[in-house]
Amino acid sequence: MSRKAGTADESDGLGRIRIAVELDSGDTEQEVAERFGIPVSLVREVATSSGFREKQGTPQRSRRTSEAERSVAVSRIAGGAAPEQIAEEIGVTVLLLTRWCRQQGVTVGRSLEQLSVAEQQEVRQLLESGEAEAEVREAYGLTREALEELQEPEYRELDSESLGFLYEILREQPRASNRRVAQLAEDAGLELPETAVSAYRQRLQRLAKL
Repeated sequence: MSRKAGTADESDGLGRIRIAVELDSGDTEQEVAERFGIPVSLVREVATSSGFREKQGTPQRSRRTSEAERSVAVSRIAGGAAPEQIAEEIGVTVLLLTRWCRQQGVTVGRSLEQLSVAEQQEVRQLLESGEAEAEVREAYGLTREALEELQEPEYRELDSESLGFLYEILREQPRASNRRVAQLAEDAGLELPETAVSAYRQRLQRLAKL
């Protein structure tokens, strides 16, 4: 179905919203400009401010998709797939994909970057204690990718020097708090997140090294 042509006053907030909606539906900047009878430069400005263009100025255009494609994409999101990955695969913006999910009542999973440090630590502890992965992912609203990253103990990301320092400190000062150990590491020129200290302490305790 073709959309009715109209006008969009560049000083009108509603007009800018209408432009953004047209871009979000997959139309090119030129098509939107012709439909509303406005300069392409204005459409580009709205596209940039609305996130339809990358920083370099390359248009981020959502291609037209079928109902079946949208349904499959939303189903994959519901199953824990990362929205950025799906959006790239099918050639649409994350914004548009998120809107499809909202329309179908599907919650978009959170990435690792969207979790607080406390939440990351809680998830790691639950996984290490043997909680079911599916239940943890659902409880915290995670993508599968985020869950996989959190399954890997944080101390494994440390280099050999940091691990050696951490081992010695925990052997010499087993009662030192995680914050204290992290501070000692900082004084020695090393960066040890408290969550990594906590995870490694638990590992040593399980191995009865402390």
